[in-house]
Amino acid sequence: MNIFAKRIVRPNLAQLIQKGQLSTDPYPYTTELYKKNFIKYPTQSKQAILHDQLYIGDERLPSLEERLKDFKDPSELESTQIGKQWDLPNLKKVRKELDARIEENKKSKQLEIDSKELKIEVPVEEVDRQIKALSGLRNVVMSAQHYGLYKDLFANDVFRPVVDLKVNYQGKRVYYGNKIQAKDTLNAPEVNFEDILKINENRKEKLYHTLAFVNLDGNFNNSNNEVLLWFKSNIQNGDFKTGQENISYLQPFPMRGTGWHRCAFVLFEHKNEINFQIDSENSTQNSKFNERNFKFLNFYKKYSNDVVPIGLSFYQSEWDLSVKKVFHDYFDLKEPVYEFNFESKFLPRFEKYPKNPQPFNWYLQEYTDKKELNEHVVKDYMKLVDPFRPHPEPAKYPLIDLKRNGPRWYKFEMENLRKRSQQFKQIPFEYFSPTIKIQQQIQNLPYQQKE
Repeated sequence: MNIFAKRIVRPNLAQLIQKGQLSTDPYPYTTELYKKNFIKYPTQSKQAILHDQLYIGDERLPSLEERLKDFKDPSELESTQIGKQWDLPNLKKVRKELDARIEENKKSKQLEIDSKELKIEVPVEEVDRQIKALSGLRNVVMSAQHYGLYKDLFANDVFRPVVDLKVNYQGKRVYYGNKIQAKDTLNAPEVNFEDILKINENRKEKLYHTLAFVNLDGNFNNSNNEVLLWFKSNIQNGDFKTGQENISYLQPFPMRGTGWHRCAFVLFEHKNEINFQIDSENSTQNSKFNERNFKFLNFYKKYSNDVVPIGLSFYQSEWDLSVKKVFHDYFDLKEPVYEFNFESKFLPRFEKYPKNPQPFNWYLQEYTDKKELNEHVVKDYMKLVDPFRPHPEPAKYPLIDLKRNGPRWYKFEMENLRKRSQQFKQIPFEYFSPTIKIQQQIQNLPYQQKE
């Protein structure tokens, strides 16, 4: 095989073999050139390809087992409309009406004069109401599907919201996936809704509503269940001051290390008063948590013939210090803390003299136990911490008196220590500066000024 064949990439290699310009080689990648260009240094994250193996990754087809993992059951993808049926407006007809109105406004001289004098006021609330009536509520379905709410709450069944459910936490509105801190949800929110589509405008029958507030990701005992944070039933005439509070309000408590939790408000409508029985699961010894250990899908299947979902709004929340109070004061439990278990990094056999040279301190750190490295950092941290005084402020110029001579690896470690980066992040901003230390010693010397 000539030099040109060694440098060729695999697609061109197959073409040259077909044209007869190159003889087939059972191991075309067993060259030093391939080892140099494609096998990385020993600290790579993936396992290295041995140079005596034939590379066929670009021609390999997935096995049946791998294809079955990606296969999704069609029954799981089918969705049923479980909400109220309503006719979508004809957007083409609405667009023609808007174009005709725009043309009329262009011909109005008085409107032009008022616009120049800034006398025209745009009714923002009315515009928002029209947008939601035309297409806004359809976008709610797309947002809920994106966040997996229908999949986890209704087993892929879908309902189109017919009312604009408004939830406010002391000025912070709940929309469709926005982020609200847990400390801002300590008290129950103000809830009301608006029948934008006017479905029940001419209805004379008395209607009742029920509101359920659940945390889809907050059950630390059973990940298949939700946490029922609030349940209020038999609300009359849309007045949320009426009705029965079956489960009192509790702020969301996303556990530390679990990321953002989905918290959803679902509004149901029913014709008659219903005596709801909340089926909780006694999975723990804590009675306060058991009454909130809740499976939303089982609840809906139980009352699906009597209630219809008509409203939806949801937000995301993550851990803060207020969550600790919920576990300590309300549940009387220790706060659970979670960590993500990363896959172990692949490390080849340790070599005293590796083929690909690199800084020896980096190479040794890869083969040193992380607990041992962190132990040295924690010991340095405890030396500088004083419980009777606050942490010192960061130095304005931490590298001003750093020695420039010396080995490169030592200077790199000292720079990280001074800047508090990489493994030294937790150490407070204090370092032993020789310049400052000498100045302090001079100031503390007992001497008398000569006359």
